[in-house]
Amino acid sequence: MSCRLDVDQYSQDKFFKLVLNDPTAYKNFEVSNGLIFLRLNGKHTLCIPDILING
Repeated sequence: MSCRLDVDQYSQDKFFKLVLNDPTAYKNFEVSNGLIFLRLNGKHTLCIPDILING
């Protein structure tokens, strides 16, 4: 089974939906090409939405 992150899935996650709606309010996050990254200690980590797929 493989999974593919669809940028529209962020809007299904309660927290990441807030980040998408007002990215400037979340200083540790960056939205780039529809993907959300956590910026911490000079590194960018891709955020994965907490959603149920095919369930």
